[in-house]
Amino acid sequence: MAAELSTTVEEIKRLQGCINDLISVQALPAVWSGQASPQIVGNLLEVLVRVHGLDFAYARINSWNGTPSFEVIRADQHQTPHRPYDNPNRALEDWLPVALPHTPFAMSNPSGEGSVSVAPFRLGLQDEIGFLLAVSRRDDFPTTTELIVLRVAINQGVIALHESRLLSEQKSVAEELDRRVRERTEELRAVNVALTQEIGERERAQEENRKLALLVENSSDFIAIAALDGQVLFVNRAGQEMVGLDGDEHARATSVIDYSMEEDREHMRNHILPTLQREEHWEGERRFRHFKTGAAILTWQHIFLIKSPDSDRPVMMATISRDISDRRRAEEALHTARGELARVSRVITVGELAASIAHEVNQPLAAIVTGGNACMRWLAVAPPNLDEARAAVSRIVRDGNRASEVIARIRNLVKKTIIEKADLDVNETIQEVVSLVQSEIRKNKVALSTELAADLPSVLGDRVQLQQVVLNLMMNGIEAMSAIADRPRELAITTQRVEIDKVRVSVRDSGIGVAAQDIEWIFNPFCTTKREGMGMGLSISRSIIEAHGGRLWLARNHGAGTTLQFTLPVVRA
Repeated sequence: MAAELSTTVEEIKRLQGCINDLISVQALPAVWSGQASPQIVGNLLEVLVRVHGLDFAYARINSWNGTPSFEVIRADQHQTPHRPYDNPNRALEDWLPVALPHTPFAMSNPSGEGSVSVAPFRLGLQDEIGFLLAVSRRDDFPTTTELIVLRVAINQGVIALHESRLLSEQKSVAEELDRRVRERTEELRAVNVALTQEIGERERAQEENRKLALLVENSSDFIAIAALDGQVLFVNRAGQEMVGLDGDEHARATSVIDYSMEEDREHMRNHILPTLQREEHWEGERRFRHFKTGAAILTWQHIFLIKSPDSDRPVMMATISRDISDRRRAEEALHTARGELARVSRVITVGELAASIAHEVNQPLAAIVTGGNACMRWLAVAPPNLDEARAAVSRIVRDGNRASEVIARIRNLVKKTIIEKADLDVNETIQEVVSLVQSEIRKNKVALSTELAADLPSVLGDRVQLQQVVLNLMMNGIEAMSAIADRPRELAITTQRVEIDKVRVSVRDSGIGVAAQDIEWIFNPFCTTKREGMGMGLSISRSIIEAHGGRLWLARNHGAGTTLQFTLPVVRA
């Protein structure tokens, strides 16, 4: 009876211990909350070793969702420090069965002599998580009660691993979702910025188009757009008024050829349009036809191609044309006025040279009188000296011709003539002017020197106008030296060929010179440095030289005085 009671007491104690173990195991999930899988497995093995007095516990967890597999081993703290199962990869592979049984089994003790009992547990519904081994040297391990407690504890561990994995998966999903949300948000932000920029650019483009439309509609120039086949698509209001169109419909019923005068249309077809296709633009003078009166309208026209921004291929052609009829009439009037002003200037210059001209004419006249008297004396002697008389008459003819040439040059300078350009010898033109100012040279005690290049090519110009320029430059030099008393008054005229295709004429004086600040404006009309000057000589001279395709300028000498020089293009062979 006592033995049975003792057995009953022991059984009750075991049951109480089992209940306590179950209570402890049930509390494990609270400890594992928030822990990672390796921590949960390690903590589970430590509890199993401590509660069941195991020699050691081992678990191998398979890889999952990209995380690597891992192994955990926990042993009784009272074991010898040098355990053969400290390295499970090496030791356990030596004594574990190739095929792990589903029920407890015995095997040789890896930590010493004898054998151990092993309780295997597969983790997961289909062993997908891994397996766990509980190892004890007790022969009766595991008892039914221990198996119950082990399974409960391991199930709690598996649940915790599932929860940990789910939490990790949720965290990964949440992180991935956050990442995608961030990426999508960034994409949407970039799209929003691009859309905002596009809207802004579109609004700016629309505003620019509105401004351009207003500019085109209110422009006084003829502005039109046509298809590549010549069909007119648009003509602005000013253009319609210029050529006599009756509104947009009338404009769209026309082609680009219709705007040309009848005699100009062949040039439009054979030259202007091919040039436009080849070079993508054309510019020049053209005559428009007034649709109602048929009158010609002189314009300066710029035609260009409009290209597609995507393919860079021409899609239309456009033109901007300006009526230059009034400008042309003004230019012709200005040209006439300038010629008249130049003639007046020549007359004034000749008037200033009246004494010198009278002297130049008086010399051949006096020689004619002297020759006539001599001829009469030679004829009055007996017998008459016909040879001497004949020689005297020859001198009379020569001096008469000389006087006639002087008068002819003066008349050419002062009379109103049409400008006629011809091939000219620059040296000869200069020498003719020099002969007119000889008396002025002597009167002002000026030393005149000429250095005229012998191989100068011809230039294309009007003789009278170019003589006026040379005369103006020489008179400026003479007047600039009129007040000089402390040094020689020297006037030098030189010609030379420069830059292959130009002739340069220089008139150098030793006068008072020109201040640096006066060089820029001295060629302006009515600007003069002389007390009684009109300020027109240099302005007219520059206009004449520029009309001949040349250039006139002033340079200060290194010493005293200035040099006025001009270039003229040579006649091309």
